[in-house]
Amino acid sequence: MSELAPTLNTRSRRLLHGAAGFYDSNALLWILLSIAILLRLAQYLFNRSLWGDESFVALYVTEVSLSDVLHPVGVGETLPLGYRVLTKIAVLILGSGEYALRLVPLICGVLSVFLFCAVAKRSLARQALPLALCFFALSDPLIYFASEVKQYSTDVVIVLALYWLTRLIEAKPLTVTRVALLAFVGAMAIWFSYASVFVLAGLGLCL
Repeated sequence: MSELAPTLNTRSRRLLHGAAGFYDSNALLWILLSIAILLRLAQYLFNRSLWGDESFVALYVTEVSLSDVLHPVGVGETLPLGYRVLTKIAVLILGSGEYALRLVPLICGVLSVFLFCAVAKRSLARQALPLALCFFALSDPLIYFASEVKQYSTDVVIVLALYWLTRLIEAKPLTVTRVALLAFVGAMAIWFSYASVFVLAGLGLCL
């Protein structure tokens, strides 16, 4: 047994070194990104029935014309303009089925995975990145809302995009051009996410 001990210790060190290398590699990040996307696609393809609030939104989007979407009434007043327009365009192209109604949330859900990874790379230590991405990938509410006929998935992707842009801007000297860019993107973001108002206030104070 004493003769095997050095061999076992060497193998253990190699295994630990290999595991540490894999944890630190881009391959693990791509695996986590793929899992996150597959989970959101699976939820989307499950094609569950619309529930109460979703049904109201679906009726509004399918019944009004594209021009009427710009002048919301009733349920439409609670939905950001950008979300209403994009969902209406999806319905006009693909029909009024659940897949068309949930296409915008799905796209936003998938985009949010990549944006979160980009934000985490700039905000966290390398060792914490896979764990953070794992939590985001497996978050049940984020998976669920990626196929919800509401604007919550849009809120996530817009907020992440604003934070990512802010991190890019603050990495270099703050110029008038950079401030104007953030102001323009922030003004556009409000049309897609009401939650972005609060996030923009916080980001502006930080800058």
